[in-house]
Amino acid sequence: MKTRLAPCLHDKILHADAAIMRADWMSETAAAAGVIGLGVGIWWLDPFAAIVVSGSIMRDGWANLSVAVTDLADRRPMKTDGSDWEYLPEEVRQTLENLD
Repeated sequence: MKTRLAPCLHDKILHADAAIMRADWMSETAAAAGVIGLGVGIWWLDPFAAIVVSGSIMRDGWANLSVAVTDLADRRPMKTDGSDWEYLPEEVRQTLENLD
């Protein structure tokens, strides 16, 4: 629910919190499935769950690192969900240019 609400509120912190919560429950579910699989005799399910969890961590880390670096590089602001460029800076620039 937070993921859908964050772009409407233009709240990057809410979007980050939603992504962290999603990653938490996904990794917890994969780890639990691995332990349960190990308990019932499917030995390969535990290493598979570890690979899935580590892949998810690596993907999130790469995405967050690239966003942080591009934010530091002073790029044009994007919408909270990253779907398009933010329109507000252009509107402010046009409004200021139209002033006397």
